Amino acid sequence: LWLKLPLPSLGQHIAPAAFSHQFRLAAMTQLFFYSLVVALPAALHGQQGFIQDMSTGNFLTCNSTSCIWEPTPTQIFRKDPGDGTDQYQWHILKANGEDTRQCLDRQYCHWPWSPLRMGSCAHCGAKHWQYDGSKLAEDYYKNCVQSTGLMEHCSRSHAPIRWPVAAECKVKSQRIDRVLCKNKKKDGTCAATFSYKPGSGQVAQSVGDCNACNSAPGSTKQCNFTMSMTITHTYTVAVKPGSSIEVQKGLEFKPDLTFSSYEANFEVRIDETIAVGRSASSIKTYKSQSNCIAEAKAGTCQDASAHFFGGIYFGDFTANVTTSWDCPWKPDHTETVTGTITISDVPQKIMVPGSCTRRDKPCDHHKPLVVQV
Repeated sequence: LWLKLPLPSLGQHIAPAAFSHQFRLAAMTQLFFYSLVVALPAALHGQQGFIQDMSTGNFLTCNSTSCIWEPTPTQIFRKDPGDGTDQYQWHILKANGEDTRQCLDRQYCHWPWSPLRMGSCAHCGAKHWQYDGSKLAEDYYKNCVQSTGLMEHCSRSHAPIRWPVAAECKVKSQRIDRVLCKNKKKDGTCAATFSYKPGSGQVAQSVGDCNACNSAPGSTKQCNFTMSMTITHTYTVAVKPGSSIEVQKGLEFKPDLTFSSYEANFEVRIDETIAVGRSASSIKTYKSQSNCIAEAKAGTCQDASAHFFGGIYFGDFTANVTTSWDCPWKPDHTETVTGTITISDVPQKIMVPGSCTRRDKPCDHHKPLVVQV
């Protein structure tokens, strides 16, 4: 790789300063190119992957007697420290990650050509490897791997090598944990955005009756009802784009989060199992004081129904998604993602004006008396 320094010809006069500048420039250029050759192997130390012949697209596979190039990769080559400065070993692993405890080996260390094989990592032909981004060579780039599966002098030819080639690993499984509020409130609940939905009013029924069955004749009782609503929520989970690995649809998790908003004044706790990209339902009951007032005459009993405004909660969360692969050599990948849970039919503590409907009931069917005003 050394550059030829331009020297003055006989009889040519060059000023000392100019010659010194020319020499320094050439030396710096040599140092730059040399640093590239040294830096690349150092940067790749400890990596592993398949070895590919870029001229054919085939992958190197070795046994105890020879190496051949095959269309499907079956062996992983890991770069380990070798014997000498900037020289390495190519440790061989099976495709399932199992260690063969052997290395890529030049069988005859001192011949001008030699078969390649999988051999002892202590052999002389196994611990003097180098790689510059194209040549996979031994003994300081004197002998190169060829497309024939043999070793020959690099000055004659070399196979254009690509390494490390990553396996096309597929996702084996994913799991979600450490689910947290993205916007946690002081009361410990998760802040949700409430969106009013016209026509989404919730039907509420009085918790008890206004019981005047045993009141003095001619008297009345005034009651302010507590209303109860039994609601079927639908939960929908979406993970926001931006993660390096797509979160699989249908991935289940249990958030165990409580969402609230000052606009609705109801807390919605999600402790059921839900899934990314799919809908789930849950039935919950809510109670609220109301301005639905009854005036029951003596000897009568009343209950009431009313409608409350409703809408949708949008609650943001963060979670860790851990991905496992079908390639045993590829470690699990954990990434923090952000998502939104959409909760339908969330009631507000606001009764629809004029919706309070009172109903007379027989006294022999009365419920426990509610608080009298």
